[in-house]
Amino acid sequence: MTFLSLASLPPDLQNPRIGATEKRATIPWLDPVKLPPIPIGDGWIDPDTALTLVHDQPPFRHALRKHSSPEALDRFAAEFCRQLPDSPLLYNRYMTWLLIGQDLGGPETAAVMAAAMTRHNVTPMLRHGAAYVLAEIGDRTHLPAMTLCLFRMEPGFYRNCVQEQFSALVKRLNLSPAALEDWTLPDEAEPAENAVLGAGQAARLERAMLTGHRWPAQIFDRRIARQPIMRPLAAGLVWGYFDDAGRILQAFLIGPAADYPAPPADATVGIVHPSHLSTEGAACWKERSRDLRAPFAQWSAPAHLLSPEEASGDRITRLPAAAMPAARLLCRLEALGWHRPKARCRLEFHTRPFTELGVTAVIRYSGIPLSYGGEWSDQSIMSCYFEKRQDRLPLQKVSPIAISAVLSDLQALSSAGRSGRHQ
Repeated sequence: MTFLSLASLPPDLQNPRIGATEKRATIPWLDPVKLPPIPIGDGWIDPDTALTLVHDQPPFRHALRKHSSPEALDRFAAEFCRQLPDSPLLYNRYMTWLLIGQDLGGPETAAVMAAAMTRHNVTPMLRHGAAYVLAEIGDRTHLPAMTLCLFRMEPGFYRNCVQEQFSALVKRLNLSPAALEDWTLPDEAEPAENAVLGAGQAARLERAMLTGHRWPAQIFDRRIARQPIMRPLAAGLVWGYFDDAGRILQAFLIGPAADYPAPPADATVGIVHPSHLSTEGAACWKERSRDLRAPFAQWSAPAHLLSPEEASGDRITRLPAAAMPAARLLCRLEALGWHRPKARCRLEFHTRPFTELGVTAVIRYSGIPLSYGGEWSDQSIMSCYFEKRQDRLPLQKVSPIAISAVLSDLQALSSAGRSGRHQ
């Protein structure tokens, strides 16, 4: 291994301004022998020279990034950060730690930062410093550690600082709300902490079933089936593999060792809703899961199913037979969650978006004039169908959850029409 002198380095790495005395004063705790040398060109930068360079102004750290590999610099930064003692007396020296971690660090350095944040009895200052680095170089796998760090910190200045860095990382990652819920559950909390951190997760899973939320198979395995907080909850439910249209391919249970069938190609994972199965299939899986500790009543969700003949078309034919006053129809639809579109002259339809499922239901009725003096006659439901980006979908490509919800609404409208006739 050939070590290069300062004079033999590229021009942008020569003449650092930091002196040996200043360097020793900044890092008196450091054991340079443990630091790996940095490869550059046909030679190596020895640890002592590397320390001189990384302690100087940012251009020297940026020049190192140009002349060496990210992996080598990450190893150096990780070992440097790993040696930093947790002492409030080192406050003014933390800036070097932060800058080296931010400018040279990668996955290994981020792992060191995350581990430092979650140790017990760590000073708030060190937690803040680690969060500061992770906000720049961390990824979604470090969110669990940051969440646990925040959970363990007392309210105050440093906790607010860590919260700011957490928010900065979340903003940089641009995660969806559902993905953020997956990645902000700590992985290494203690049992008593898990009980507190797990509050609300049963409701989250029930919401995921009702909205048809899907997990990629790898994320499901890592953040649900084997995640310490979610694992006991998930083991109490019937899960399924689904195709792109939300149709179930295979239902399954999670075994005691977090074992379950391998996924079909391109399938996603979700919680089985009763509408995904036939009446007989739902009864069978309900019986198979009877002795499990379910986090919510999975089989109590209402399921309205289409017959094979009904499902072969592109519109729902099970429409209310009776007409009803226009004002009553509008009130009923909007109470059920349907949206009134913008219209100037005539109102003819309402929509209900199923955002998670990627479709929008449309109900068309006779038509209500909006111009002055127009007569509001009784309204009949003319058609009901689903759209995706304004293109009508065959019912075979619509999630049964959306179909079941719309059939429930149509049934409620039908009941409203019948009750109105007897008044």
